[in-house]
Amino acid sequence: MSVKITGGKMNYNEKLEKVIEECNGVVTTKECNKRNIPNSIISRAAKKGRIEKYSEGIYVAEEIPMDPHFLFQLRFPRSIFSYESALQLHGVSERFEKALEVTVNTGYKFNDTKKIFPHYVKDEYLELGVEEIKTSQGNKVRVYSLERTFCDMVANRNKVDAETFVKFMITFQGIKINYSQLNSIAKKMGVINKVVDVMGIIRE
Repeated sequence: MSVKITGGKMNYNEKLEKVIEECNGVVTTKECNKRNIPNSIISRAAKKGRIEKYSEGIYVAEEIPMDPHFLFQLRFPRSIFSYESALQLHGVSERFEKALEVTVNTGYKFNDTKKIFPHYVKDEYLELGVEEIKTSQGNKVRVYSLERTFCDMVANRNKVDAETFVKFMITFQGIKINYSQLNSIAKKMGVINKVVDVMGIIRE
């Protein structure tokens, strides 16, 4: 149950409610520390069921549905949603995600790899084609554009589920694509010839 905040100086519980209100139901110890809210207040709220622990230092208010993509990226801010997860977020795939697919720079280590399908790239390729997109719950996450996703799937076809690859290639024909961006990303990634070949096939 939330606490009604009135005028005057706020106590710690009211400050916590303010965090919940202003941060779309997500509470982090980092944000609470900025507002001088003791960790004991967070722990007490979790024990009472006001907030639920998602991972170390990240909690979600009881009335807020879990937003797995947003919470994951909050926990691992350097990760970028890619491949099947990118298609899901762009609304061009209805397949159930068995794991969150993300791309990170080579050498990045996850302290928990359950339900994660990580891809590793060199630093110079990591930020190519990154966009911000809203999840179904209205939270912004970083995801690769469809143009970058196309290049990734063509370049690493052996890592992509065959059904997903074929469906995306078919869907790609009806999607509004920035071909200038597609060409630029493909050249920088060194896969322009593969992309041209596949584009030729799906246009036939």
